[in-house]
Amino acid sequence: MTKRKCKRKNKKAFTLIELLVVIAIIGILSVLVIAAVGMARERAHVAQMKSSVTQVKDMIEMYLEKNGSAPSSLTWSTAGQVSDLTDSSGQDYGRLPENGTNHITYTYQNQDGDDSTFLIQGTHTSGGTTDSFYCNSKTCNVGIGTEE
Repeated sequence: MTKRKCKRKNKKAFTLIELLVVIAIIGILSVLVIAAVGMARERAHVAQMKSSVTQVKDMIEMYLEKNGSAPSSLTWSTAGQVSDLTDSSGQDYGRLPENGTNHITYTYQNQDGDDSTFLIQGTHTSGGTTDSFYCNSKTCNVGIGTEE
């Protein structure tokens, strides 16, 4: 009987404190990873917005070249409804992005009553920060990281 007790005393095992420390470290690391994934997702949404605005600018420029004027308005795609940019002859210039997904909204204006001047804006709003990307008939620029 005494030999068994001795064997148990010599046997090494983790203490409760050691196990709790390991669990706490794993918890802290998982919180850091989840935060990093969330930030990467938001950066991906902003990149998607910039790409969509640039693509719409290219579609409008093709429309302008063929028709001599920019469209007076655009109907953005929404959940369950797809919208394409087409002219009166049925020429399809491409699919417009979905408005309202991933905290992104798009706007379009035919400016100053000039048939060749337009403004497209994409806005991503999340966590108190608004990121905007603008394209007009001449250039594209970024307004990133403005606080609400």
